[in-house]
Amino acid sequence: MIRIHGSVDGAEAEAARQLRDIIVAQWPWAETDPRAEFEIVAGVKCYNQVRARDLDIVLLASVPEDRGIYHPFLEFAIGGSHHLPDDVRVDSLCLVIEIKDHEPGGVRFEGTHAKVTYKGVWSSATDQNDQQLHSLRNYLGLRRGDPPWVTNLIWFRQIDRADLPNRPHNLIGADPNWELMLNVVAQLSPPWREPGGWVLRAWPGGAAKEFDRVVARLTQLIEPTRLDRMRMDLITRRAVADAWIEDVGRKQVAFRGQGGTGKTMLLLQLAWRAVEQGDRVLLLTYNLALVADLQRLLALLGVADAADRPSLRVLTIHSYLGTLFGLLGLSLPEVPPDERHDAMVTEISGHFAQGTLTAADYAQLKARYPEEIAWDHVFVDEAQDWPPAERDLLRRLFPPSATVLAEGPEQLVRTQSACNWQEGITRANRVTIQRVNCLRMKQNLVRFANELAFLLNAPGAAFVPEEQATGGRVLILEGDYFADPNLHTRLLADNATAGNQPIDMLACVPPAMTFVDSQGEKRSTPAQRFAAVGQDVWDGVNPAVRRTYPVSTQSLRVVQYDSCRGLEGWTVLALGFDEFYRYKLSEGANAARPDTPLSDDPAAPARYAGRWLLIALSRTIDTLVLQVSDTPGPLLDALRHLADQFPDFVERRVATNTQPLDPNVA
Repeated sequence: MIRIHGSVDGAEAEAARQLRDIIVAQWPWAETDPRAEFEIVAGVKCYNQVRARDLDIVLLASVPEDRGIYHPFLEFAIGGSHHLPDDVRVDSLCLVIEIKDHEPGGVRFEGTHAKVTYKGVWSSATDQNDQQLHSLRNYLGLRRGDPPWVTNLIWFRQIDRADLPNRPHNLIGADPNWELMLNVVAQLSPPWREPGGWVLRAWPGGAAKEFDRVVARLTQLIEPTRLDRMRMDLITRRAVADAWIEDVGRKQVAFRGQGGTGKTMLLLQLAWRAVEQGDRVLLLTYNLALVADLQRLLALLGVADAADRPSLRVLTIHSYLGTLFGLLGLSLPEVPPDERHDAMVTEISGHFAQGTLTAADYAQLKARYPEEIAWDHVFVDEAQDWPPAERDLLRRLFPPSATVLAEGPEQLVRTQSACNWQEGITRANRVTIQRVNCLRMKQNLVRFANELAFLLNAPGAAFVPEEQATGGRVLILEGDYFADPNLHTRLLADNATAGNQPIDMLACVPPAMTFVDSQGEKRSTPAQRFAAVGQDVWDGVNPAVRRTYPVSTQSLRVVQYDSCRGLEGWTVLALGFDEFYRYKLSEGANAARPDTPLSDDPAAPARYAGRWLLIALSRTIDTLVLQVSDTPGPLLDALRHLADQFPDFVERRVATNTQPLDPNVA
């Protein structure tokens, strides 16, 4: 039987139907024999893969032993020996096929290396297809079982096969037949010589064992939650002013406002419009957890990520400049890992300043590596927190007119003072859109955050509530969050009643609630304890996990407070909130740190810590749980005062049967 999954519209779906017809034309039994399994998946998303996550077509086939004979006419080589047997039996296949519908003038071949053009920039279709192969192998290998042997093909549906280079290569031209495709596959992934003859198989041990698992893996979908759908609707509907999109590419555009005023969402809305107009957009931030969150949202939206089509990619500035550094062929002296990024910025900037790297050199590099660095626009999140050296380097790579910013001047983490992106840009060449109302937090949460900031002498302008966003509640829990097993159950139920899933919740933890396990992996104690009570967890404290995004809607997201900026949750569990405050007080008092304000003012550490508390508080949409110990201090005093001041929406609880947070509990 032949089944088609995935996209139902577009080039991928059309090519999937064409592939089915090609198979049936030569093997008509493939459509009727119930023992035959041909699964064609159009528009595959390799979730959690950083590169080449979009695959046009994947074909999986498991063929009955008495079927599937083809006759080779292309030699295949094994260990230096060439073979051309009379026939080969097909046992199983796993093909990833990239579809290219470029006209002949948009394709060129350098030997057997294929390149295609988009907006005048040539990119390597061969390299892209190779990346897709590795992406699929990695994706299929994320769970138990050996991944299949994947063969990658590029199908040029507008190029006559006579115009392709001499074989062997993985290029298929217009109007192929099934026998030709199998011959090409055999040249790339030669058959096995077995007692009964030659056999072409994707699974060395046979397909039956892993076939169903791989099909299920490739056809699974990320399910959007209610909040996902709201965010997707905000991005895709034409909510941004036409004047803003007209300014992109002409002026530097900046959205400015407090946390929760919708700056990042406006970036995504504007990026969506730019992609609709045919542009390639790079969105940069420095927070890996936020990158993972945005990549998940883009996967739900089906946004492309390729060099030869409109696309949007989200990266950290560290990742982007690291890639550029490697492409430039530069090297660094031995520096500690936490100094490597700054050293790369200094090195690249120095080459520009000395003239050993020019704008013309960079243009040539973009032409050579368009997939990595040829972008029409760069969108910068949390732009206020960029060191001037990074800003200046980015301006060498992108003109200000290609730059869109989101900045919250009071939310500083990496720098001592807000980065001035207006410097050197005339008023006529920049536009700033001020955001005032807090679109994330409900009104009660805004009141609570403003009052807490006042009591703790935290800096910055007060949050301005949105008139229509009524409601919001706060639970102050003194003691162990896990002391009452019914508490988490109740919060999950309330979250579900509002139409949400566990993934719509967010748990934040301080460094004191993290540990390194026996394998040397950093993890969070609460994640271990959540898992012990049956809660699925995405533990973003682990750096490897933080580079991916959660696929299951049942996963509770756990991050350190230092990684929470830009994230949001319907319900936020601020665990160890007082421990986090003490940690930031200590950090703020350490004048040797480059990212803390150097000041003799004794109140400076409190202002620094208070600023961080506001970042954490503004992650919440509806329900905020502040878990603290009963250790006396200004924060606990302030929280108790607010519980008395706002009894209608602030609940204070004292946990009983408190247990220590033991990292070995699992």
